[in-house]
Amino acid sequence: MTRIDSATRKAQITEAAMEILSEGGCKDLVMVKIAKRIGITDAALYKHFKTKNDMLLFMLERIEETMVTRLIENTNKYSDSKEKLRSILSYQFNFIQKNKSIPRILFSEALQFKDDKLKNKINNILTSYKKYLIKILQTAQNNGNIRPDLNSEAVAIIFMGMIQSTVILWNLMNYSFSLKDREAVLWEEFSKIIE
Repeated sequence: MTRIDSATRKAQITEAAMEILSEGGCKDLVMVKIAKRIGITDAALYKHFKTKNDMLLFMLERIEETMVTRLIENTNKYSDSKEKLRSILSYQFNFIQKNKSIPRILFSEALQFKDDKLKNKINNILTSYKKYLIKILQTAQNNGNIRPDLNSEAVAIIFMGMIQSTVILWNLMNYSFSLKDREAVLWEEFSKIIE
């Protein structure tokens, strides 16, 4: 049997954990269940992550890498600030549709974390995201693309909340509607606010 390298095994563990989170939430995220899902022993899993919190922190780092870093790379293709905002909305909904556990980790399970490292990591992810949105909004204001009288931080929070509330409803309604379908309507209404 071929031995799997540590990075690959960590990725497998993380994927299994994210699947379990999307199916049942944090209460179902048990090391034994994760090990069983990928066909390894508990002891083998603990070689990679000493605690559940270590694994969650690693998952959050992966989310930060994929969600925030790639989002920035994706939006840098656009020169127009409004196009950047639209691409962020589209990217977020596409990313979340493919990674259903992310909202649980960032929005609901985060409130249950008692570990300061986990709370701080989530706070850092959301703060970085908000700062990036503020920068785009301020550029749009300076270029005359959106209303100059708007508070850019408040608009960034509204933008984030628009995504969060839609995703929470989608989750509560058992993924019964397409985030992509909601995207167009939300963008149209958000545009009316900022123009």
